[in-house]
Amino acid sequence: LLYLGRPFVMKTIVPKRKITNAEALIGRVEEVFEEIDNNNKTGAIRIHGTLWNAKNAEEHLKIKAGTKVKITDFDGLTAIVEPFKKGGKS
Repeated sequence: LLYLGRPFVMKTIVPKRKITNAEALIGRVEEVFEEIDNNNKTGAIRIHGTLWNAKNAEEHLKIKAGTKVKITDFDGLTAIVEPFKKGGKS
């Protein structure tokens, strides 16, 4: 009986982990607003009309303004991005 009742209890009593706003943005493709240069600690992308600091997942590469990038993660309030390649893969 305990084994059969566990799924019900888990759904009703244990709260599901909520996705934060930043986590919901992972996977989105956006455009670079200000060139991303990790060495100079510069770079920004526009998400829903708001500028976010951004850095490249690949440390040594710069990403020019106007380039499409995919958001892969967040480090605090900084978006971690990688260049987006058409065809769905980055």
